[in-house]
Amino acid sequence: MSLSSLLIGYRPVIDRDRRIMALQVRFASLGEEPTRLSDLYRLMAGDRPLQSHTLLLSAPQAEFDAGLGDLEPTPGLWLEVPATVAEDPEHQQMLLLLHDRGMGMVLQGTPATPLPEELLAVFRLAMVDVEDERRGKESEPDMGLIRPRTRRNTAVVQSGVDSLPLMEQAFSMGAYAVCGWQIPPLVPSDSAVGSADYLGVLRLLSMVDRDASLREIEAVVRQEPEIAFRLLQHIDSMGFGLSVPVQNFQQAVMFMGYQGLRRWLSLMLVSVSADESRRPLMLASFRRGLILEQLVGHGADSELREEMFLLGVFSLLDRALGQPFSKLLAKVRVPDAVREALVEGTGPHVPLLRVVESIEQGPTPDVLVWLENSHLGLDACNRAILATLRVVEV
Repeated sequence: MSLSSLLIGYRPVIDRDRRIMALQVRFASLGEEPTRLSDLYRLMAGDRPLQSHTLLLSAPQAEFDAGLGDLEPTPGLWLEVPATVAEDPEHQQMLLLLHDRGMGMVLQGTPATPLPEELLAVFRLAMVDVEDERRGKESEPDMGLIRPRTRRNTAVVQSGVDSLPLMEQAFSMGAYAVCGWQIPPLVPSDSAVGSADYLGVLRLLSMVDRDASLREIEAVVRQEPEIAFRLLQHIDSMGFGLSVPVQNFQQAVMFMGYQGLRRWLSLMLVSVSADESRRPLMLASFRRGLILEQLVGHGADSELREEMFLLGVFSLLDRALGQPFSKLLAKVRVPDAVREALVEGTGPHVPLLRVVESIEQGPTPDVLVWLENSHLGLDACNRAILATLRVVEV
């Protein structure tokens, strides 16, 4: 199986607390021969850190092959099983076998006829698309996105939820979680830019840019309780190989280094929106930064890689904070090419940014056009996506 014959996309699964509980990774084949599901599982299974998100492998057109029986289940990597496969008696024994071995599985779609209770029990979730839920029910009263959960025995994830109103409606109708990007339109807001968190992060970013002393940075961190707490929490979660706890904020900054601190503050800038429904924007921003950094390759100099990471992280800042880029970036010093891409939508970085946006909406052939404009191949793009899926979340 060649990576150049695959299209890959991903989108978050968001629980009722508006937290990311998993990532759905979607595959489509460009070749005429169907891809084997077991091959895709092996492709994703290597070297996954336990702290990363659960991944749902979604490949509706892939062959549900006998090789699945030889797989060693990987913690945090689940299979999505199309309802048509679950209904097929030839595959039901395999599903029971995989369940006995500890394979996490998600039922994709609604079976035409009820599944046996024994078989239904192998699925941890049921993924039901908004359009599939509506189709064939035109004569029924409009009850929202999903039917009441009492009609089902498995927790329902509503997929294809691409706006905040649809998300709220899905949860009000009993959905366990929703799947999709709810990237809102830009609605100008004055409150976010004036928040203490936002101004504190901006102040620290400015100090890092001008190489302020550790003592100066520590003094500002001590005045920002939430930023200080998150900084220590981040150091604890990432390890850093410390044998003793960090004693003060000066030590915390020293362990991270100025470049590490700048990356972390850039992510914080996206997360300071008080609206909990916009938490997925931080995930999207972080992953955009990681993929863009990977796309320019390890052969690129560290300055360019850092520039691309910054472009990805800041690319949704206008949506998170409700301000146009022209206003936001007047307060933050960024490379000229990043400013040009975000404020004017022009410059050398725009094609790569469009690649990442296409990946979020994928798998879609649109990505091929932007890859060509970026002088990159599909193989390199897919390697970048797979590499970022192994990164521990911030």
